[in-house]
Amino acid sequence: MADMKLELELLDSGTFAEMSQLSRLNMSDNRISSVPVGMFSPLTGLKHLDLSRNSITKIASGAFAIGLSDVYEEYGYFQQSLHFDLSFNNISIIENNAFLHASRINLRNNKLIGIGQYAFNNQTALRTLVLAGNVQLKNFEFLHNLPALHELDMSQMNFTFENIPRSVFDDLDSLTTLNLSSNQITEVPIGIFAELQSLNFINLRHNKIKHIEFGTFSMRKYDLIDEIDLSYNEIKELNFLVFVPLKYLKTLLLHGNKISYINAKQLTRNKSLYNFGIQNSNVRCYDLVDLLGSLKLVLEPNEFISDLPNVDGIRCQP
Repeated sequence: MADMKLELELLDSGTFAEMSQLSRLNMSDNRISSVPVGMFSPLTGLKHLDLSRNSITKIASGAFAIGLSDVYEEYGYFQQSLHFDLSFNNISIIENNAFLHASRINLRNNKLIGIGQYAFNNQTALRTLVLAGNVQLKNFEFLHNLPALHELDMSQMNFTFENIPRSVFDDLDSLTTLNLSSNQITEVPIGIFAELQSLNFINLRHNKIKHIEFGTFSMRKYDLIDEIDLSYNEIKELNFLVFVPLKYLKTLLLHGNKISYINAKQLTRNKSLYNFGIQNSNVRCYDLVDLLGSLKLVLEPNEFISDLPNVDGIRCQP
């Protein structure tokens, strides 16, 4: 048995006994309000569990303790991936040891106010965690116990760095993508990303950032950042030399800010930079022309301008 779609309001702890071969279970769009501890434990072959768009309010310790089958390949041992989709529920609390194994957990648009420090810590190799839309979540101690995490989505959370410890991201050694877009961030503390030695992409678009200081994106060990998105903030002036130390930076997006002047000499000091986005701003056409020989001017999707003064489809001030 590979797939199953269920429509249930109340779940029985013995529902899935003798179903160890089930790989995908879809229980979305129901009225499920609780998950009995141990109910899913027989599903040792499970790869995807969809409980989205229900009314679940709490994830108790052991609720998703599924002992997966060990898998062997020609080049050695690995554990099968297991994706949980718990988006669009009413989850407010996730207790310690709620998950035994998981590679991806989607908690988008819940009502989270508390996540146990060890909620994801018990033998899990969690690679992707989506917390987007949880506007009440303010405690992030659990991030210190996710050394294998590659992608973290904290967008649309009303998040700011106010009262957040500078060490909040320090133990995310494997993180490659950090999404902090569509929040209320007004400033980015120097050193907040310093321990993210694997980070490639930082998404800070749609915030309220006004200034970027030297050292904001400095890394203690390795500097692997190749894309920074600061689009749709409130930046009026920017010293582009702050990006020069980022020797692998290829893409810098500043769409939708209030920048009126670009110092081409400063910007092109970064020899790795290739893509530059400055659409929907007050930049001068003269400045854009200065950049054409050094950088590729990238557009926002479906926003090529042809009926106003522009350079390569980017509206500018003559």
